[in-house]
Amino acid sequence: MDFITAERICLSCVRSVGKVVGKIGGQDPISKFGIEDTSAIEDLVNRIVTDQDMGVPSAKHKVDPNRLRVSSTTTFAQLEQMIVENSLPA
Repeated sequence: MDFITAERICLSCVRSVGKVVGKIGGQDPISKFGIEDTSAIEDLVNRIVTDQDMGVPSAKHKVDPNRLRVSSTTTFAQLEQMIVENSLPA
């Protein structure tokens, strides 16, 4: 998967789960958008992995959720990198 597609997926999923006001910068931790607790992080990972409209499946790819080591301090750029490195064609 390329970075442009990963960025689209991350933007859609973070906006869907979090409270995003304004631009999202690569250096921004996901906690900046209210994605801080285990429940919110699990919701984000679930959307990335399973959502047919905005997640990895929307790009005809798949990703093992165990490969996405997401925490509240994960930056937007790190999240994109995880998706690029761990996504495989479906």
